[in-house]
Amino acid sequence: MYFVLPPFVYFVVRYFTTKFTRYFTTKGTKFFHKEHKKNTIMKLRIKGNSLRIRLTKTEVNTIAAAGYLEEETCFGNNSFVYALQRIDEGNTLTAALEENKMIMYVPASLTKDWPTNNIVGFEANIPLAGNKTLYLLLEKDFICLDDTTEDQRDNYENPNKAC
Repeated sequence: MYFVLPPFVYFVVRYFTTKFTRYFTTKGTKFFHKEHKKNTIMKLRIKGNSLRIRLTKTEVNTIAAAGYLEEETCFGNNSFVYALQRIDEGNTLTAALEENKMIMYVPASLTKDWPTNNIVGFEANIPLAGNKTLYLLLEKDFICLDDTTEDQRDNYENPNKAC
């Protein structure tokens, strides 16, 4: 099932993304991964029909090894969840929206050597009804070149950094 998110979701998710972070296993048993919380802030950007997720080094290692990452943004009694889930088949990114959970499916063939290679990311254009497409981008998060207050210790070195 493919989806289009309403424009207000972009604003709300962007505002609250850095607030509440949780990680769960893929088996549906929800237990909190305390060891991952301090170094993981999976970033989601939604703009129109495009979804971009940026991952730190720890998150790239986790999706390659464990096969699942999840973030939750709380809105009072409700929450919006976005997740990455590794799948065994296929060779392109796909996505689905079910209830309040957006899942980007990542083929194992893409994540296998990703923590150790120089591949920045993966992208896909998913056809939708009405001649529309959903653009998906999953990429490594680089250290910003400008000043920022964000903790970037677990980000990748920026290849555009001047020596």
